[in-house]
Amino acid sequence: GVVGPRTQRALQGRCPRNVSRRTRRRSNSSNLLQIGSSGDRVIQLQQNLQRLGFYPGVITGNFQNATTAAVIEFQQSQGLVADGIVGRRTQTAIQRQISIGVNPNPNIPPVLPTPGNIENGRTDNFSNTLPKTRNPGDVGTRVVELQRALRELRYFDGNSTGVFGNTTRDAVARFQRDNQLIANGVADAPTIAAISRALDQLYPGCIPGRGDICFGENSQRVTQVQQSLQQRGLFTSDTTGYYGQITSAAVAQFQRSSGLNPTGFVDPPTFQALGLSSNSQNRYMVVVPLGDNNDILYRIRQLAPQAFQDDSPLGAYVNAGSFRDRSDAEELSKMLRSRGFDARVSYF
Repeated sequence: GVVGPRTQRALQGRCPRNVSRRTRRRSNSSNLLQIGSSGDRVIQLQQNLQRLGFYPGVITGNFQNATTAAVIEFQQSQGLVADGIVGRRTQTAIQRQISIGVNPNPNIPPVLPTPGNIENGRTDNFSNTLPKTRNPGDVGTRVVELQRALRELRYFDGNSTGVFGNTTRDAVARFQRDNQLIANGVADAPTIAAISRALDQLYPGCIPGRGDICFGENSQRVTQVQQSLQQRGLFTSDTTGYYGQITSAAVAQFQRSSGLNPTGFVDPPTFQALGLSSNSQNRYMVVVPLGDNNDILYRIRQLAPQAFQDDSPLGAYVNAGSFRDRSDAEELSKMLRSRGFDARVSYF
């Protein structure tokens, strides 16, 4: 029980190691991304998950429920612990999928650069001063998205490198020739608009305006669908209320077994077959009048990929998203207004 020289040396020898371990634990914890995290690393995470087809929401830089749901969906698809926290293993898996350059969700089209939002050798998604063409020699994330779009349309079979080289130029020119455009190999505004239309035709069917559950919805009725699929043994993951890749695949499997068109989204016949109501509780809608600006839908989709065009007695408009809580709708509306869109919240 007496602390002598040997005991003191032994204690002193242990203290630095313990401090080191505590410091290391604090350092590892600070590297995690989870609920409450914010900043550039969260922006990068949301962009990566969006490129992989797991996060269709707005790039905010704030790690909240929608980001957590997307992380869980990705972790489940990779066989990782689905805790919604981005640590070293999850980050490594994300980077591995990004390097492959393939959208792991075939039901979701890639985010496409639009006539009003294409940078020239830059990676800023939201600059209002970006030129409206994409030229050979340009680099950046928008080139990656262009390459992915052309691959979806079977014009580009190379890797999504982010470099607009000869292979990309030739793919753009082939698309232009097939669509009666000037075949100059430059992704100008008419070409981008034509690619966007072609992608819309490639992925038809899901109409949020009629109550369909489409990729990216986060709601109680998605939870009900997941629970119904669990009871049938078709959905083995945890119920998250988020409609992502795994839920979509389970729905398609149910549709095939029920003799329905295996679209992967929940339309009225699928609701009926599941014994569920299609009534949506998302009554607050963010609308943007369309006016005479034909590219406004494509520009909004860069910020809110779930957006779609609809009509009313007052004219055409873009539905940028529907929400149960007015505060969520106001947040999206405020972000869109900060980007120059005439957005407002309507109750329906």
